Amino acid sequence: MRNMVVYPGQTLPIVVGRSRSRSALEAALASGHETILLVAQKHDLIDHEPEVDDLFKIGVLARIDRHEGNQERAYQLIVTSTARFAVSRYEEDQGHLVAYGDILDDSIDAEGETLHALIGSLKSLATEIFDLIPANVERLSSLLNAIQDPVLLTHLVSQNLDLKIARKQELLEMISLKNRLLSLLEQMVHLREQLKLQRDVNQKLSSRLGKQHRDAILREQIRTMQEELGEKSPGDKDDYRGKIEDAGMPEDVKKVALEQVERLESLGQQSPETHVVRNYLDLLVALPWSKASSADIDLHVLRSAPSAMHLLVWVQI
Repeated sequence: MRNMVVYPGQTLPIVVGRSRSRSALEAALASGHETILLVAQKHDLIDHEPEVDDLFKIGVLARIDRHEGNQERAYQLIVTSTARFAVSRYEEDQGHLVAYGDILDDSIDAEGETLHALIGSLKSLATEIFDLIPANVERLSSLLNAIQDPVLLTHLVSQNLDLKIARKQELLEMISLKNRLLSLLEQMVHLREQLKLQRDVNQKLSSRLGKQHRDAILREQIRTMQEELGEKSPGDKDDYRGKIEDAGMPEDVKKVALEQVERLESLGQQSPETHVVRNYLDLLVALPWSKASSADIDLHVLRSAPSAMHLLVWVQI
Protein backbone atom coordinates (compact mmCIF):
# COMPACT_ATOMS: atom_id res chain seq x y z
CA MET A 1 0.00 0.00 0.00
CA ARG A 2 1.44 3.35 -1.02
CA ASN A 3 1.02 6.27 1.43
CA MET A 4 -1.58 4.35 3.43
CA VAL A 5 -1.80 2.17 6.54
CA VAL A 6 -4.94 0.08 6.95
CA TYR A 7 -6.26 -1.00 10.36
CA PRO A 8 -8.53 -3.95 11.22
CA GLY A 9 -12.29 -3.48 11.04
CA GLN A 10 -12.26 -1.01 8.14
CA THR A 11 -14.22 -1.30 4.89
CA LEU A 12 -12.70 0.78 2.12
CA PRO A 13 -12.09 0.96 -1.64
CA ILE A 14 -8.63 0.36 -3.07
CA VAL A 15 -7.20 0.36 -6.59
CA VAL A 16 -4.75 -2.35 -7.63
CA GLY A 17 -2.62 -1.13 -10.53
CA ARG A 18 0.98 -2.29 -10.18
CA SER A 19 1.90 -5.52 -11.92
CA ARG A 20 3.07 -7.44 -8.84
CA SER A 21 -0.03 -6.40 -6.90
CA ARG A 22 -2.31 -7.39 -9.80
CA SER A 23 -0.63 -10.80 -9.97
CA ALA A 24 -1.13 -11.33 -6.22
CA LEU A 25 -4.80 -10.35 -6.48
CA GLU A 26 -5.42 -12.71 -9.40
CA ALA A 27 -3.75 -15.56 -7.53
CA ALA A 28 -5.95 -14.95 -4.48
CA LEU A 29 -9.12 -14.85 -6.60
CA ALA A 30 -8.11 -18.01 -8.47
CA SER A 31 -7.50 -19.87 -5.20
CA GLY A 32 -11.05 -19.13 -4.04
CA HIS A 33 -9.85 -17.75 -0.69
CA GLU A 34 -10.39 -14.11 -1.68
CA THR A 35 -8.17 -12.93 1.16
CA ILE A 36 -5.20 -10.65 0.59
CA LEU A 37 -2.56 -9.06 2.78
CA LEU A 38 -2.37 -5.25 2.84
CA VAL A 39 1.06 -4.00 3.88
CA ALA A 40 2.26 -0.41 3.76
CA GLN A 41 5.51 0.37 1.99
CA LYS A 42 8.10 2.39 3.87
CA HIS A 43 8.70 4.94 1.14
CA ASP A 44 6.68 6.37 -1.74
CA LEU A 45 8.45 4.51 -4.54
CA ILE A 46 7.26 5.64 -7.95
CA ASP A 47 9.93 4.52 -10.37
CA HIS A 48 9.94 0.79 -9.50
CA GLU A 49 8.08 -1.98 -7.71
CA PRO A 50 8.78 -2.18 -3.96
CA GLU A 51 11.09 -4.97 -2.85
CA VAL A 52 10.75 -7.05 0.33
CA ASP A 53 12.94 -4.65 2.31
CA ASP A 54 10.69 -1.76 1.29
CA LEU A 55 7.69 -3.28 3.07
CA PHE A 56 6.75 -3.17 6.75
CA LYS A 57 6.54 -6.53 8.53
CA ILE A 58 3.05 -5.98 9.97
CA GLY A 59 -0.08 -5.42 7.91
CA VAL A 60 -3.70 -6.56 7.85
CA LEU A 61 -5.57 -9.42 6.28
CA ALA A 62 -8.46 -8.19 4.14
CA ARG A 63 -11.48 -9.95 2.69
CA ILE A 64 -12.39 -9.04 -0.89
CA ASP A 65 -16.05 -8.06 -0.80
CA ARG A 66 -16.28 -6.86 -4.38
CA HIS A 67 -13.97 -6.51 -7.35
CA GLU A 68 -14.05 -5.38 -10.96
CA GLY A 69 -11.55 -4.47 -13.64
CA ASN A 70 -8.78 -6.30 -15.49
CA GLN A 71 -5.06 -6.28 -16.25
CA GLU A 72 -5.37 -3.42 -18.72
CA ARG A 73 -7.33 -0.90 -16.62
CA ALA A 74 -6.39 -2.02 -13.11
CA TYR A 75 -8.70 -3.51 -10.50
CA GLN A 76 -11.10 -1.69 -8.22
CA LEU A 77 -11.80 -3.46 -4.93
CA ILE A 78 -14.02 -3.08 -1.89
CA VAL A 79 -12.27 -4.83 0.99
CA THR A 80 -12.86 -5.31 4.71
CA SER A 81 -9.78 -5.65 6.88
CA THR A 82 -10.18 -8.41 9.46
CA ALA A 83 -7.02 -8.88 11.53
CA ARG A 84 -3.43 -7.78 11.93
CA PHE A 85 -0.82 -10.08 10.47
CA ALA A 86 2.87 -10.30 11.41
CA VAL A 87 5.00 -11.40 8.45
CA SER A 88 7.86 -13.76 9.22
CA ARG A 89 9.03 -14.13 5.60
CA TYR A 90 8.12 -13.41 1.99
CA GLU A 91 8.57 -15.77 -0.94
CA GLU A 92 8.47 -14.97 -4.64
CA ASP A 93 5.85 -16.96 -6.55
CA GLN A 94 5.13 -16.42 -10.25
CA GLY A 95 5.43 -12.63 -10.29
CA HIS A 96 4.06 -11.84 -6.84
CA LEU A 97 4.97 -12.22 -3.18
CA VAL A 98 3.50 -14.79 -0.81
CA ALA A 99 3.62 -13.87 2.89
CA TYR A 100 4.01 -16.31 5.76
CA GLY A 101 3.39 -15.41 9.38
CA ASP A 102 0.84 -15.25 12.18
CA ILE A 103 -2.21 -13.25 13.21
CA LEU A 104 -1.30 -10.61 15.76
CA ASP A 105 -3.74 -10.38 18.66
CA ASP A 106 -4.17 -7.44 21.05
CA SER A 107 -3.12 -7.45 24.66
CA ILE A 108 -6.10 -6.18 26.67
CA ASP A 109 -4.07 -4.72 29.54
CA ALA A 110 -6.56 -2.03 30.57
CA GLU A 111 -9.87 -2.76 32.22
CA GLY A 112 -12.47 -1.41 34.63
CA GLU A 113 -12.35 2.25 35.54
CA THR A 114 -9.02 2.82 33.76
CA LEU A 115 -10.33 1.54 30.44
CA HIS A 116 -13.60 3.44 30.87
CA ALA A 117 -11.72 6.70 31.58
CA LEU A 118 -9.40 6.27 28.57
CA ILE A 119 -12.28 5.55 26.20
CA GLY A 120 -14.26 8.51 27.57
CA SER A 121 -11.29 10.83 27.05
CA LEU A 122 -10.78 9.50 23.52
CA LYS A 123 -14.40 10.09 22.50
CA SER A 124 -14.46 13.52 24.15
CA LEU A 125 -11.30 14.61 22.32
CA ALA A 126 -12.66 13.26 19.05
CA THR A 127 -15.83 15.35 19.50
CA GLU A 128 -13.73 18.49 20.08
CA ILE A 129 -11.68 17.78 16.97
CA PHE A 130 -14.80 17.17 14.87
CA ASP A 131 -16.14 20.57 15.96
CA LEU A 132 -12.94 22.21 14.70
CA ILE A 133 -12.97 20.51 11.30
CA PRO A 134 -14.90 22.35 8.55
CA ALA A 135 -15.74 19.11 6.71
CA ASN A 136 -18.93 17.15 7.30
CA VAL A 137 -17.97 14.45 9.81
CA GLU A 138 -21.41 13.78 11.25
CA ARG A 139 -21.47 10.17 10.03
CA LEU A 140 -18.01 9.46 11.42
CA SER A 141 -18.90 11.10 14.73
CA SER A 142 -22.05 8.99 15.08
CA LEU A 143 -20.13 5.81 14.23
CA LEU A 144 -17.41 6.58 16.75
CA ASN A 145 -19.86 7.27 19.59
CA ALA A 146 -21.75 4.05 18.84
CA ILE A 147 -18.70 1.77 19.07
CA GLN A 148 -18.34 -0.05 22.39
CA ASP A 149 -15.39 -2.32 21.49
CA PRO A 150 -12.25 -0.46 22.68
CA VAL A 151 -9.98 -2.27 20.19
CA LEU A 152 -12.18 -1.40 17.21
CA LEU A 153 -12.48 2.17 18.54
CA THR A 154 -8.71 2.64 18.55
CA HIS A 155 -8.44 1.26 15.01
CA LEU A 156 -11.19 3.57 13.72
CA VAL A 157 -9.57 6.65 15.27
CA SER A 158 -6.12 5.65 14.03
CA GLN A 159 -7.45 5.16 10.48
CA ASN A 160 -8.91 8.68 10.38
CA LEU A 161 -6.13 10.64 12.11
CA ASP A 162 -3.92 12.70 9.80
CA LEU A 163 -0.50 11.32 10.75
CA LYS A 164 2.69 10.44 8.94
CA ILE A 165 2.96 6.88 7.63
CA ALA A 166 5.67 5.90 10.11
CA ARG A 167 3.55 7.09 13.04
CA LYS A 168 0.47 5.28 11.73
CA GLN A 169 2.51 2.10 11.39
CA GLU A 170 3.66 2.42 15.01
CA LEU A 171 0.04 2.53 16.14
CA LEU A 172 -0.79 -0.54 14.03
CA GLU A 173 2.10 -2.48 15.55
CA MET A 174 1.23 -1.68 19.18
CA ILE A 175 0.10 -4.84 20.98
CA SER A 176 -0.85 -3.13 24.24
CA LEU A 177 -4.34 -1.63 24.12
CA LYS A 178 -3.48 0.72 26.98
CA ASN A 179 -0.36 2.04 25.26
CA ARG A 180 -2.28 2.52 22.01
CA LEU A 181 -5.00 4.49 23.80
CA LEU A 182 -2.44 6.70 25.56
CA SER A 183 -0.52 7.29 22.32
CA LEU A 184 -3.73 8.20 20.49
CA LEU A 185 -4.71 10.66 23.24
CA GLU A 186 -1.30 12.35 22.96
CA GLN A 187 -1.63 12.67 19.17
CA MET A 188 -5.20 13.95 19.43
CA VAL A 189 -4.35 16.61 22.02
CA HIS A 190 -1.62 17.88 19.71
CA LEU A 191 -4.01 17.86 16.74
CA ARG A 192 -6.70 19.70 18.72
CA GLU A 193 -4.29 22.49 19.66
CA GLN A 194 -3.15 22.82 16.05
CA LEU A 195 -6.74 23.10 14.84
CA LYS A 196 -7.59 25.66 17.54
CA LEU A 197 -4.62 27.81 16.57
CA GLN A 198 -5.54 27.54 12.88
CA ARG A 199 -9.15 28.52 13.65
CA ASP A 200 -8.10 31.54 15.73
CA VAL A 201 -5.72 32.76 13.04
CA ASN A 202 -8.39 32.36 10.34
CA GLN A 203 -10.98 34.19 12.44
CA LYS A 204 -8.65 37.13 13.15
CA LEU A 205 -7.60 37.35 9.52
CA SER A 206 -11.20 37.18 8.34
CA SER A 207 -12.26 39.84 10.84
CA ARG A 208 -9.42 42.16 9.84
CA LEU A 209 -10.03 41.75 6.12
CA GLY A 210 -13.76 42.15 6.65
CA LYS A 211 -13.30 45.43 8.55
CA GLN A 212 -10.96 46.81 5.88
CA HIS A 213 -13.44 45.88 3.18
CA ARG A 214 -16.34 47.50 5.04
CA ASP A 215 -14.30 50.66 5.71
CA ALA A 216 -13.34 50.94 2.05
CA ILE A 217 -16.99 50.63 0.98
CA LEU A 218 -18.12 53.21 3.53
CA ARG A 219 -15.42 55.67 2.48
CA GLU A 220 -16.44 55.31 -1.14
CA GLN A 221 -20.11 55.82 -0.25
CA ILE A 222 -19.30 58.95 1.78
CA ARG A 223 -17.16 60.33 -1.05
CA THR A 224 -19.95 59.69 -3.57
CA MET A 225 -22.60 61.38 -1.40
CA GLN A 226 -20.37 64.41 -0.82
CA GLU A 227 -19.82 64.75 -4.57
CA GLU A 228 -23.56 64.51 -5.20
CA LEU A 229 -24.28 67.17 -2.57
CA GLY A 230 -21.40 69.38 -3.67
CA GLU A 231 -19.94 69.26 -0.17
CA LYS A 232 -16.42 68.93 1.06
CA SER A 233 -15.37 66.83 4.00
CA PRO A 234 -13.70 68.51 6.99
CA GLY A 235 -10.07 69.21 6.24
CA ASP A 236 -10.56 68.54 2.53
CA LYS A 237 -7.35 67.56 0.76
CA ASP A 238 -7.77 70.29 -1.86
CA ASP A 239 -7.06 72.80 0.95
CA TYR A 240 -3.60 71.32 1.30
CA ARG A 241 -2.96 71.58 -2.42
CA GLY A 242 -3.78 75.33 -2.34
CA LYS A 243 -1.62 75.91 0.74
CA ILE A 244 1.27 74.04 -0.86
CA GLU A 245 1.02 76.26 -3.99
CA ASP A 246 0.95 79.41 -1.82
CA ALA A 247 3.82 78.34 0.47
CA GLY A 248 6.55 78.97 -2.11
CA MET A 249 8.25 75.63 -1.47
CA PRO A 250 11.29 74.48 -3.43
CA GLU A 251 10.29 72.04 -6.18
CA ASP A 252 11.74 68.96 -4.46
CA VAL A 253 9.90 69.78 -1.21
CA LYS A 254 6.70 70.57 -3.13
CA LYS A 255 6.89 67.17 -4.84
CA VAL A 256 7.16 65.39 -1.49
CA ALA A 257 4.28 67.42 -0.07
CA LEU A 258 1.97 66.59 -2.99
CA GLU A 259 2.86 62.91 -2.65
CA GLN A 260 1.79 63.06 0.98
CA VAL A 261 -1.50 64.70 -0.06
CA GLU A 262 -2.16 61.79 -2.41
CA ARG A 263 -1.31 59.41 0.37
CA LEU A 264 -3.72 61.22 2.69
CA GLU A 265 -6.46 60.91 0.07
CA SER A 266 -6.04 57.14 0.03
CA LEU A 267 -6.33 56.83 3.82
CA GLY A 268 -9.58 56.61 5.73
CA GLN A 269 -10.51 59.03 8.52
CA GLN A 270 -10.06 56.25 11.09
CA SER A 271 -6.60 55.23 9.93
CA PRO A 272 -3.91 55.93 12.57
CA GLU A 273 -1.63 57.23 9.78
CA THR A 274 -4.04 60.03 8.87
CA HIS A 275 -3.11 62.09 11.93
CA VAL A 276 0.63 61.63 11.28
CA VAL A 277 0.35 62.71 7.60
CA ARG A 278 -1.79 65.75 8.47
CA ASN A 279 0.73 66.91 11.10
CA TYR A 280 3.53 66.54 8.58
CA LEU A 281 1.66 68.56 5.93
CA ASP A 282 0.69 71.22 8.48
CA LEU A 283 4.38 71.63 9.34
CA LEU A 284 5.43 71.89 5.68
CA VAL A 285 2.88 74.54 4.76
CA ALA A 286 3.60 76.54 7.95
CA LEU A 287 7.33 76.88 7.33
CA PRO A 288 8.38 80.31 5.87
CA TRP A 289 9.81 78.93 2.63
CA SER A 290 9.59 82.25 0.71
CA LYS A 291 10.52 84.52 3.57
CA ALA A 292 14.07 85.34 4.62
CA SER A 293 15.55 87.42 7.44
CA SER A 294 17.93 90.27 6.64
CA ALA A 295 19.86 89.70 9.87
CA ASP A 296 23.28 88.05 9.70
CA ILE A 297 23.81 84.92 11.82
CA ASP A 298 27.26 84.54 13.33
CA LEU A 299 27.81 80.91 14.38
CA HIS A 300 30.76 81.94 16.58
CA VAL A 301 28.42 84.14 18.57
CA LEU A 302 25.87 81.35 18.84
CA ARG A 303 28.49 78.96 20.18
CA SER A 304 29.18 81.37 23.02
CA ALA A 305 25.48 81.57 23.95
CA PRO A 306 24.59 78.67 26.33
CA SER A 307 20.88 79.18 25.80
CA ALA A 308 21.30 78.54 22.09
CA MET A 309 23.61 75.53 22.32
CA HIS A 310 20.80 73.03 21.83
CA LEU A 311 19.78 74.82 18.60
CA LEU A 312 23.36 74.87 17.33
CA VAL A 313 23.80 71.16 18.00
CA TRP A 314 20.58 70.41 16.12
CA VAL A 315 21.73 72.51 13.13
CA GLN A 316 25.11 70.76 13.02
CA ILE A 317 23.51 67.30 13.12
